[in-house]
Amino acid sequence: MRGWEDRWVESTAKGSEQGAFKWSAGKFYNDAEKDKGLQTSQDARFYGISSKFDSFDNEGKDLVIQFTVKHEQKIDCGGGYVKYFPPTWSKLTCMEIAPTILCL
Repeated sequence: MRGWEDRWVESTAKGSEQGAFKWSAGKFYNDAEKDKGLQTSQDARFYGISSKFDSFDNEGKDLVIQFTVKHEQKIDCGGGYVKYFPPTWSKLTCMEIAPTILCL
């Protein structure tokens, strides 16, 4: 499945140090097809990917943002996190300088 590329924009902020995502179940999975997701493809690279939400109104309701990270390789320094940007932010490829509303 390559449909994720239509919904997501990969960051170019780190130039030649930027890694590429791939669609994979990874090394450990229950079902090779059902358990696929975005995976980093190279060690010791920078990764960033973004997608805009469709407009919604959750007035009077909680907003829950959930994600799962599965670190399969030995990591000396790194991690996974989510940034939530204001709807006015359109420079999806320059995430490190984005005006962040929420960082998880």
